Amino acid sequence: MLEKILGTSEKVGATSCANKEEFLEIAAGNSFLDGLFTFFRKEDVKKWQKIFREVFPALKEELAFFGYDWLGRLYFVDSATDNVKMVDAFDCEFYATDMPFESFLDDIVDDPDGFLAAEFYEEWVDENGDPDLKYGSCIGYKVPLFLNGAENIDNLDVTDLEVYWTITGDLYN
Repeated sequence: MLEKILGTSEKVGATSCANKEEFLEIAAGNSFLDGLFTFFRKEDVKKWQKIFREVFPALKEELAFFGYDWLGRLYFVDSATDNVKMVDAFDCEFYATDMPFESFLDDIVDDPDGFLAAEFYEEWVDENGDPDLKYGSCIGYKVPLFLNGAENIDNLDVTDLEVYWTITGDLYN
């Protein structure tokens, strides 16, 4: 189970797991697909629920966040559909994948550009060098798109994920 995604991290020694819960324990705090996607540590999920409620105070649902990508977009499992959804800080919009957790992870391995904008990441790396993103950091927009920021590599910079979401949320609200 989940062998495809497990094989994309140099730091994770496991090659298979029994279920989603075991996978999340193994993956916690680690990045996959050369830094394109990182799984939250278990102890950080509640923190992200709190941060998210501050950005979207009208949202009452507890979201089951499990990870984030290099652009700082947050991923969670929608309790109503059991499918993965994504929300991004650069336009504060929710996007549905119409895929359950395991299918989503298989898909990002098979097509990393489809959800994770791998080609955009490579373009940024070619221009700026390997960012060696640490846990809790991302490459975010300096000027958010909802404030007419440009969707190009010149408008991107390495930043702390929590700071990025907090500032972007304040600007959005």
